[in-house]
Amino acid sequence: IKREIGLPGDKVEIINSKLYINDKIYEENYLKENMSYPDFRLSDLNYQKIPEDNYLVLGDNRENSVDSREIGLIKKSDINGKISFRFWPLTKIKFL
Repeated sequence: IKREIGLPGDKVEIINSKLYINDKIYEENYLKENMSYPDFRLSDLNYQKIPEDNYLVLGDNRENSVDSREIGLIKKSDINGKISFRFWPLTKIKFL
């Protein structure tokens, strides 16, 4: 399971292990503290913003996750499933 982080029209970057969506930093309190992982920009995938009907997904174990940083954006038609039980996090992502 991956988190849907970037929606169509969003600009997503990871700089110094911090997530930025549309130039605003997000607190990701569900990630392990002091996690360090490489920078990422949508331009690494040859996009400036996420195109229509595409999504950017990231795993919570960013140091060792196969996600959109490696496999690219996910098409809406390829998203399948429904979470019926959530253990963690109990809160939503919020702006800092």
